[in-house]
This record gives sequence, structure tokens and C-alpha cells, in this order.
Amino acid sequence: MDDAIFSLPDDHPIKGDYLNCLEYMLLALLDADRVIVSSPLLAEIVTPFNSNVIVWQTYLPDLIWDIKPPSRIENKAKIKIGYMAGLTHLPDLLFLQPILESVQQAYGNQVEFVFWGIQPPEGLFSNVRYQFYPEIQSYPLFAAAFANLQIDIWLAPLKDNIFNRCKSPIKFWEYSAIGGVGIYSRLPPYESIVQPGKNGFLASSIEEWQQAIQILVMKPDAIYQMAQEAQKVLLANGLLSLHVGEWEKIFLESHSAIGWPKNMTTFQEAIYRWATQIADRSEAREAEISTLIQERESEISRLTQELIILKEHLTQLENRSQQLDSILNSNSWKILQRVHRLWHFNIRPPEVSSQSNEKNIHD
Repeated sequence: MDDAIFSLPDDHPIKGDYLNCLEYMLLALLDADRVIVSSPLLAEIVTPFNSNVIVWQTYLPDLIWDIKPPSRIENKAKIKIGYMAGLTHLPDLLFLQPILESVQQAYGNQVEFVFWGIQPPEGLFSNVRYQFYPEIQSYPLFAAAFANLQIDIWLAPLKDNIFNRCKSPIKFWEYSAIGGVGIYSRLPPYESIVQPGKNGFLASSIEEWQQAIQILVMKPDAIYQMAQEAQKVLLANGLLSLHVGEWEKIFLESHSAIGWPKNMTTFQEAIYRWATQIADRSEAREAEISTLIQERESEISRLTQELIILKEHLTQLENRSQQLDSILNSNSWKILQRVHRLWHFNIRPPEVSSQSNEKNIHD
């Protein structure tokens, strides 16, 4: 495990993706013969659930990285400040907004910002001039492309929460691999590696971030010197090839806790049963929801057929209405209407009284 994915903060962009499998992650944690984690704090968190936890930190896979020596900054018109992260780091990116805007205001055209992997949301960072490079999903392709960037100062902000405190120092290794120097959040992933003022800077408050950026912008020679020191740390301890033997040992060494029956503590057994019950309930609810969905789909299908039939009836009525309008507006119908009116008229000759008739006879 290289992330405390069961402790995602509320504002994490993909928190919802894991809600339906939390109990299964817990079961896997309890069921595993051995749990390998990337940080001491993560080990501290998971140890109550598994008695066989080993810390094996994240290192730079140097087979796919070409280590790029630092270069001096000489007569550069602009200092480039970069931030590299995946799309899930939006909360960390938003933390940078007031810092970068104040730096842009203070130094104007002297600085330029570069974002790799995540772009500021529309409407934010409107006062910051920046370039953007989209995320590359393939890690080897990313490593090759990332090494071509000419960035002077790198930023690695992390909001202070349990999830971020359990992270690895991978950004320090990656920034150092391309000859960069970074400013990092003052959190456990970086506190054990970064020596402030020697191979980078640590910062917590907005003021500390601004001050660290100011020092590096105003002293380009310091960038080169710190980048050299950072790469020395990488070459001495940060390359994966230096620790392959440790990885092999983790899998080959015997341990009494491996294999069944597992010697769970009372707490672990209780948590295991609890997680199993939650999983059973989740599966039952999923089955219930699936049944309801099928019923709704069937009902929707029936209503759809009825709507089709109704539409056909309406079409027929519309056709008949058009036919009737055609008849009513025809000359034949108008003539027939006149004939019909004449039919009701009394056109017989008027009757003559009998007295008048007799008088006419005598005359």
C-alpha cells in the first residue's frame, strides 16, 4: 500500500470511487499474510489490523529514468516555476493560488509558471501566466517527456491531513532526477529527506512558501547548488536499483505469521467478522438494487410500448383530422352545404282560399 485510500479527505476528487469497496479493502488487509507499506505512518495505522507489516519506501525506478545533471542559470530572462501532479491533486493546487498570484504580482515578467498533469480550473489563476502540459498515463512515457522540461524551481504542496501524511517522497526523487530543486510541504513524506536551505525548502504557511520562492528567484546560484545536493541524495539512496535486495528479502524471508490458520488477535478477529457482515450487507443491497433496477427497466419497457401504441393512435387521429379538414375546405362540400340549406326552404306555391275560388268560377 502506498496510499491511505481508506482515509481519503472529504474534498478528495475520487473519494466516491472507493466507497463501495471499503469493507473489501479492510478484509484484504486482515486476510493478507504480509502487508507492505510505503511510510512509517501508514504502517502505524494498519498494524492494529495485521501483525505482519513491513515498511518499504517508494524509490525512483531508475531503469526508466535518465538522470539529468543540474545546470546553472545564466542570464535567463525568466525563472520558470513548475508544479507536477495528477488530476486528483486539485485541493493541493488550489492551495497554491494566493501564493502564485502574489509571486506573479511581485516579479511580473521575471517569472513564468508551468503546470504538468493538472490545469487550474477556469476562472482561477486568472492573474497568473502559465503553460500547461497534459498528464501522460504511461509512466515510462511520462518519465521521458518530463526530463525534457527546463524548470528552475519545483513546487510540491500537500494539504495537511492523514492521507497526505502517509504519502511517499516520490516527487523529491522525480524532481531531483531531472536536476531540479523543490519547495515541499512540511509533512512527513519530505521532512526526513529535505534539509532546508541545502537540498530544498520546507514550507507550511503561505508566508513560508512566498519566502522560499523569493530566495530562489533572487539567488539563481542557490538553485544550482541545492539541485546538486538533492541529486546527491537521490543517487545515494533514492534509486530503486539500490534496494532490489530488500524487496527480494521481504518475499523470501520466513515469518511465523504467514499461512493459515492465522493467529489473529481478538480485536482483529472481531474486525474481520464486522467487515464480513458489512460485505454481506453490501452484497445483499446490491442484489436488491439490481432487482429494483430490473423491475424499473421492465416497467419502463412496458410504458415505452404503450407510448408507441398511443403515438400510433395519435398519428391516425391526426391523419383523419387532416382528411376532414381537406373535405371541409373542398368545393364539393361547399356546394353540398348550399343544397342542404335549400332543402329546408318551403318552395311550394301559396294556397288560395275556397271563397276566392268560387267567385272566380262565377265570374
